[in-house]
Amino acid sequence: MKHHEAKAALRAAQHSLKENRAADEQREQREIEAEEWQRIVETLADHDGPYDPASDAFVQGQLAGQQDREAADHTL
Repeated sequence: MKHHEAKAALRAAQHSLKENRAADEQREQREIEAEEWQRIVETLADHDGPYDPASDAFVQGQLAGQQDREAADHTL
C-alpha cells in the first residue's frame, strides 16, 4: 500500500465516521479504524516504498505484546 492509497482509506474511514454518527454500537470501532489509518498515513508521509506491517514498529510491538500475553496465559 502506497501513501496515496492509505490517504484514500483514511478519507473513507473518516467519511464513514461522519455519516454514521447514529450507529453508536459501531462508532468506537470506526474511530479506532480512522485513527489507525491516520497513523499509517503519517508513517508513509516520509517513506518512499509501500506500507508493510512487517516493517511497522508499532504493529510489531502490538504483536509482540499479544504473544507475551498469550504466553503468560498459558503458564498459569
